[in-house]
Amino acid sequence: MPFSEADKMELKESTLEVYEELFSTQIQFLTYDKNGNTADSEYYRERKYKLFLDPIPLSGRVRMTTDDELLTPLGVTQDWDATFTVPVRSLENGGILSLSMELILKSRIQYGGDVFKIVDFQPQSNVADIWLKYRIKGKKVVNDE
Repeated sequence: MPFSEADKMELKESTLEVYEELFSTQIQFLTYDKNGNTADSEYYRERKYKLFLDPIPLSGRVRMTTDDELLTPLGVTQDWDATFTVPVRSLENGGILSLSMELILKSRIQYGGDVFKIVDFQPQSNVADIWLKYRIKGKKVVNDE
């Protein structure tokens, strides 16, 4: 029997509730301000220092990469320092899933006093043709890069 829209919404809400109870709610999504980052000179297309809109609080699980994990078994260095697993409902409530992928990848995640550049933003856990959560991989920002 297929899931009704109400069942799908309940599934998203239940997933969010579990994440709010068990994991961190101190994740902040910093949306890239495309209007505030226009050129500050005629030679460059964007400002040197990026501007972001007000933080959007998210619930989710944070997993920091340890020094041992920076090198994969194949000897390749990972390009992320943290993995944020966030329920779809939390992203929907913040309006993040309505943003373009280009804008999402220019945005930042703030957690524990650090800011992370988003290097990967992928859905995971598909049930009844809906995604329940997203995995966001971030690289720690150094010197406003």
